[in-house]
Amino acid sequence: EGGPRALLESLACGVPLISTEVGMVGDIIRSGENGFVRPIDDLDGLVEDAYRLIEDRQITKKFNEQGPRTALEFDWTKISDQYFQNVYSQLLES
Repeated sequence: EGGPRALLESLACGVPLISTEVGMVGDIIRSGENGFVRPIDDLDGLVEDAYRLIEDRQITKKFNEQGPRTALEFDWTKISDQYFQNVYSQLLES
């Protein structure tokens, strides 16, 4: 897919995420704050993070709460404003 739609949809729904460092994951997930991110070949780390989510209700609650907040950071109204400010306004000025 062209963007991180499933990633943002999961966050918006409060689903705690564990992912590998692919695509835009590193731009959206801050490991330990709103999800877990591991290197692509770190299977043991992914399993460890899954166990942490199952066993540590505090971290799960934290991710559940932080996910929707993170998703809102990438709302189209905010992204489109950034595009306008950083790209289009400069083009219009020249």
